[in-house]
Amino acid sequence: MKEDKSSLDKLSGYFKKLGCSIIPNSEELQDDFVYYKMGNYVANRNASPPNDRFFETMPIYVRIGMHLLFYSGKKKSLLRFGRIENLLKKMSEREGEIYNDSTKPEEVQTFIQNFIKTYSIDTEDLEEQDLTKYKTRNEFFYRKLKKDVRPIPEPDNTKLIGSAADCRLMVFDNADDAKKIWIKGRQFSVKELINKKGDETNKLPEGSSIAIYRLAPADYHRYHHPVGAAKVVSQVHSGEEFYTVNPDAVNENFDVFTANTRDISMLEWTPADGKPAIPFAFVSIGALLVGSNVFTNATKGSSYKRGEEMGYFAYGGSTCIAIFPPDAKVKWDDDLLTNSNKGIETLVKVNERIGVSEA
Repeated sequence: MKEDKSSLDKLSGYFKKLGCSIIPNSEELQDDFVYYKMGNYVANRNASPPNDRFFETMPIYVRIGMHLLFYSGKKKSLLRFGRIENLLKKMSEREGEIYNDSTKPEEVQTFIQNFIKTYSIDTEDLEEQDLTKYKTRNEFFYRKLKKDVRPIPEPDNTKLIGSAADCRLMVFDNADDAKKIWIKGRQFSVKELINKKGDETNKLPEGSSIAIYRLAPADYHRYHHPVGAAKVVSQVHSGEEFYTVNPDAVNENFDVFTANTRDISMLEWTPADGKPAIPFAFVSIGALLVGSNVFTNATKGSSYKRGEEMGYFAYGGSTCIAIFPPDAKVKWDDDLLTNSNKGIETLVKVNERIGVSEA
């Protein structure tokens, strides 16, 4: 146990001693970071001009650490040493304990101020604007927003699909396209994603449409129902790994989505009155340094409207994935599909329209 703690301290200290710069300070350097898979560009559909790209904010020690851990696949990266995976799990668990610690209020407030500055958080959007009311780092991390800052477009339109989160989004008409363009893990399939290992209870066709909502640390970390009314049919927990959900790992040979700890919800959606309900899956995926996934409005047997809160993630980047079968006849918005087919994520806000069912 002492040896594990010593190794963990060394690994954490090594990353943090590498520095704390957030963004390479020139476009040329940013291009180099992207080329060497130590960073990525994201398109912003709400920018002027639309889909203008930006370089994603991330501390330099995190960039280098992820590169060492996840570049070139498991056989060549640091993860070829089996004990590293165990250390990642312990780091995630320990970070969760730190983020839930309320015994050092001054440190919590210092963290909050630094976090706001680092990630340019707009505190005017917060439901609770008195920062001293946040007693732990996590309470601020999964902060609530004012109800009017993420409006629900066409709330009575049951065919519309909204973004489940503030996120970097990828959408594909067919999960096979996602495998060709974005997800390189060898074990990735719809069946592997939506089932517990050794179980095939949940069923959706491999030709299903897929939306991948990646949350970065800067994002609002509560996620919402993307369609509605939708009824929760079943839920199951699966996976035990704590790989990062950053493109550094997703674009390499790591089974990020099918190995990571995750909660799988099967739901039914009726986009058109008088027609049969359509089953779909919603998967909440934990990641490196994520303390937990908590459902707040996803009770089995209950129905929810589009835009209602579903749950939240504690500290760390995380991902949600929605999978819709061909019967849903999903048509993703053109700009999102165009970016995704080029391998570019798009920044969107929770509840924002991302597609529609033509069923």
